[in-house]
Amino acid sequence: MRIDQAPVFVIWIGIGATIGYLAYGYMAESIGRRLSFAVFFGGMAIMVPVFAYSATLMPLTDGKLLFTTQNVITLGSLAALLGFFTGYFSGFGAWYSELFPTSIRSTASGFCFNFGRGGAIAGIKLVPVLIPLIGFTATISLASVSYVIAAVMVFTLQETKGVQLTSGN
Repeated sequence: MRIDQAPVFVIWIGIGATIGYLAYGYMAESIGRRLSFAVFFGGMAIMVPVFAYSATLMPLTDGKLLFTTQNVITLGSLAALLGFFTGYFSGFGAWYSELFPTSIRSTASGFCFNFGRGGAIAGIKLVPVLIPLIGFTATISLASVSYVIAAVMVFTLQETKGVQLTSGN
């Protein structure tokens, strides 16, 4: 995939994400927060390398057309599915407010969000170091490791589905 072709797939990721954000809320209410996060993190662990390798291996041009229909449909579908699994983002704010007591809720939520940003910054700094060593797709696919870890670690947190919250919670 060339850089000038990427915006088409960003649109499909956005469409999938919108659906995923809505679906996550329903899923969290029906099966619980921990399992919902684990499912979405697991989906990301699968979809990141699948999309990265597919985008690298599928030519989008046949020499005459900007995009070949089959590859655009395939990559567009994969992009939408990748976007869908980003739906877990819609659950952070709600779950943080359920996990932390009122007296520290704002500070604890801010810490969690910013700790995650620190991890993202570390990942961004590692990318240019790893690409020459293992290649672009393998480097991007390493993000799956963090999703697998997150899918397991989420079970160390309290399940708040069906729990009545009080002002002291």
